[in-house]
Amino acid sequence: MNDGKWADRVDPSLSRTLFLIGADISTKEVARASIEELPGDWIFWAEGGNAVAERIFRSGTRGIAIYDSPCIDDATVRFIKNTSAKHPNVPLLLISSTEDPAAIVSCLIAGLRGFLKKPPAVRELALAISSVVRGWPALSTAAQSAVLDWLLRSSSRRQGLSPRQLQIIGSLALDRTDKEIASHLNISRETVHVHLQRLYKKLGAHSRSEALECCLDAQVEPTGEQEGM
Repeated sequence: MNDGKWADRVDPSLSRTLFLIGADISTKEVARASIEELPGDWIFWAEGGNAVAERIFRSGTRGIAIYDSPCIDDATVRFIKNTSAKHPNVPLLLISSTEDPAAIVSCLIAGLRGFLKKPPAVRELALAISSVVRGWPALSTAAQSAVLDWLLRSSSRRQGLSPRQLQIIGSLALDRTDKEIASHLNISRETVHVHLQRLYKKLGAHSRSEALECCLDAQVEPTGEQEGM
């Protein structure tokens, strides 16, 4: 592992960068210990603010950005959305004291790739980092349960959706692929595709993120369609 001051001496093609944004001392300590458990050469950046982060992101370096935020507000969601749009090569993982499922879903729609409750354990963060840099989502078990429970419990969001479509929405919130949804629900990928198309039609959506946004807006209306699967 290399501290950020040595970053210019490390070949970025052979290393990954862990950049902390807004991290307090405890999060820095956990993050530093976490990457000690990961294979390969890691560059550890914990200072410099958004200007330095922007320079590192533009360099094309591989790695991950961890955003430490005590709460999830509109500014948090905007930061995630803007960073994900400008630097899709840099996945974002959020550490926050907030476990509001609606806020977490908003962040996932904005492009967040992982969420952990503050303060995470060293091993928990190491596993999340490993998942996210491989392109897999990483939500804590508690966050997954909160998001799914929120989607299923809200009658306004449940209006007009079949039980299977609720399961599909839950899988979208967890950023599962069609293949993963099929495996989780024990159905074929073709059946998943049919459910998605029916869901999009019912919600007036054209993509996964739009479908989740419709659920957030709680404006799902019944269509009278009969679900055949």
